[in-house]
Amino acid sequence: MKKFNKIKTSHIIIGVIVAIILLGVAYEFYNKEIVEKGKRLSDIILYKKAFYEAVLCEYSCPLKMQNVNNKSQLIPDVSCVKLCTEEFKKAKYENYSKEELYTDNLITDMASSIQNCSQESLNNVTKVRNNSMFFSCSVNGLDSLKEKYPYI
Repeated sequence: MKKFNKIKTSHIIIGVIVAIILLGVAYEFYNKEIVEKGKRLSDIILYKKAFYEAVLCEYSCPLKMQNVNNKSQLIPDVSCVKLCTEEFKKAKYENYSKEELYTDNLITDMASSIQNCSQESLNNVTKVRNNSMFFSCSVNGLDSLKEKYPYI
């Protein structure tokens, strides 16, 4: 009977040690997974902030009379727009899925804000857009998103 208890006790001790090791490994794996997900979410927020700033920069560029499609009109200075996009491209962000980028409505709200300004600045009779009004409205609309999305 003593021999049986000794074997049984040693098996229990080995089982407990194995369980502790397995729990430690599982904890480390789980903890690493959480840290990686947290870093990815942080990177996505940085990307969306940079994207927002690039778009705001482009719409904030000074308007200049330029010839587009054989028509002279006020549009943002091309060199300024290029600088805005170059700054964004320099960062070389990872590619993120639509699901990752649309975890909140920032991008959708940006597009809606610009679309609303486009409609507001369009003369319904002449079908000509007042670009001064459009770009000013877009900057104001984009700027107002800072209240809803504090990370930008």
